[in-house]
Order: sequence, then structure tokens, then C-alpha cells
Amino acid sequence: MKKELSFEDLVEMPFFEGLAALALARRGDLTLMVGERPAGADQVEKMVDEIVRMLRPEEPVPVSA
Repeated sequence: MKKELSFEDLVEMPFFEGLAALALARRGDLTLMVGERPAGADQVEKMVDEIVRMLRPEEPVPVSA
């Protein structure tokens, strides 16, 4: 398994593979490279938070019974 992943490669991944890669980076099992430098833990955390924020609905969707 690769220990480093470029941000460009992350962007090109299918959605769930990208989420898995971010989870590995968050755990420290994978280094996410942004440009020539490794992303810090705070950068990875911000990426994860942004994805979660985007997936959360703005307003509850009414469900009819």
C-alpha cells in the first residue's frame, strides 16, 4: 500500500475511495501531500469537516407517512 498520496490523486479518486484515503490520513496511516509538503493533521481535519458539512442537509427533509 502506498504511504503517500498527492492531493491531485485524491481529487481524482471515486468519492468513497477518497473518503477512505482521508480516513487513513486522519489516522496517520497515509501521508497526504499538498504540493511538495505533507498536509498537517489540522488540514486533513478541515477537509473531513468540509465534506461532512457538505453532506449534511441544510434543512430537514419532510417525510410523509
